[in-house]
Amino acid sequence: MRPAIFGETATGFYTPGFLLKNLTVGNFYCFSTWIKIQGANSALIRASLKTEYRTYNCIGIVLAKNGCWSFLKGGFVLDSPSNLALLIFQNSNDKDIDITIDSSSLQPFTDQEWRFNQQFMINTQRKRAVTIHVSDQQGNRLQGAAITINQVSKDFPFGSAIAHTILGNLPYQNWFVERFNATVFENELKWYATEPDKGKTNYTLADQMLEFVRAHQIIARGHNIF
Repeated sequence: MRPAIFGETATGFYTPGFLLKNLTVGNFYCFSTWIKIQGANSALIRASLKTEYRTYNCIGIVLAKNGCWSFLKGGFVLDSPSNLALLIFQNSNDKDIDITIDSSSLQPFTDQEWRFNQQFMINTQRKRAVTIHVSDQQGNRLQGAAITINQVSKDFPFGSAIAHTILGNLPYQNWFVERFNATVFENELKWYATEPDKGKTNYTLADQMLEFVRAHQIIARGHNIF
């Protein structure tokens, strides 16, 4: 995939983009590119997609730094087909900087292909062969024993942020516990939340949230001190 469009601003800076033809419904689209900027020490570069019917303002983002290449990867799914769409890369704060892109690619794939790759990765990366020996109380090995295995926990951390609004909210708690085994608090462990006034600390919400996640064997990531 090569750059096909360069939009020039009034101050002479360029915004790279691509013309994408015949995008279909039912496909997942994954794209990637290398980004280099000039005109700022760093910038959040955002990828956007414009079709005939809709604009997707952010389908990928990267913090690019001056003097080096940064990798941006994103994706999108359409709710209606598009004969001609525009994929562009812009500074998220709208300030003018030069953006250079290289080694770009766009890969469409179906849900079936995604599921196939998912299962392949599970089988090759997540599963392990095990040998089970069954014995009686005297240590004698039993032949032909029927074994049932139930997964009771997940080793791979998969989580999301939670806020103090989860406290006392049973539907929210049940929804979260069924899906995740890791979390991070949005603000409740940050300095300004636990010490709003100098010398007056209050960890009530943080403690209650930690009690909740520990009761469900969910790991919690802390916040840096700032």
